[in-house]
Amino acid sequence: MLKHQIQNNLHVNIRRTPGSFQCYVTLYSQGVGDKVNVLTLQPDGYFLSTQHDINGTDIPPTFKADEDIMREIIAAFVELAEREKITLEGTESFTKGKLEATESHLEDMRTLVFKKK
Repeated sequence: MLKHQIQNNLHVNIRRTPGSFQCYVTLYSQGVGDKVNVLTLQPDGYFLSTQHDINGTDIPPTFKADEDIMREIIAAFVELAEREKITLEGTESFTKGKLEATESHLEDMRTLVFKKK
């Protein structure tokens, strides 16, 4: 079921409080009306889906992580999405930039290797 949600309608919200290195990650899906279904990580390691009013109380984060660890988690999610052929919103420019950097690196290597002496 979670894999189905990930492929179809699971949203990820990552926020950082200014002046803090702590990132707050919320995994949620749209509920009925003004409700969202938020996944919260339980002490036993399982996720529990709880329903919250979008306009109401604070929506709890699914988990918290330091910024450095969060960067590694995001990189792992992007790699997994590419491997599983899951489309991520906003990744077109990321992938294009990655491709351009690789092409530039290859051109630099060609220049170094095949440079006429």
